[in-house]
Amino acid sequence: MDKYLKGFKDRINSNDELIYKKQAENYVDFVGKLVTNNKILTRRFYVVLPYKATDHDFSIVAEQLKQSAELVAKGLGRLGMQTQKLNSLEVLDLFYSFYSPSNAKRQPLREQTIQLLKEAYL
Repeated sequence: MDKYLKGFKDRINSNDELIYKKQAENYVDFVGKLVTNNKILTRRFYVVLPYKATDHDFSIVAEQLKQSAELVAKGLGRLGMQTQKLNSLEVLDLFYSFYSPSNAKRQPLREQTIQLLKEAYL
């Protein structure tokens, strides 16, 4: 996080807009305190890439989304952060653990659950 915050501070100094500088300084201060005060050993951040399909050709849409993901991953990589693309089961498990943490511990999702959901909703 130190490298990420340092990079962010450097960008603050290069910005001339006072309001953006103030917001960015508040953000750096908030994240710094959050990381310092919490005894979390692993910090994970999730980035969701929004995409509105304007083309009906799935292969084109998939390629554009892949390019966006690679661009974000490279930017985060320059800040010293590692990225990993989640597969369908991992994304579903992530949301499941957010919305139903007690059930997620007792009944973890499996590939069979994914198949049942696909059949039910497709």
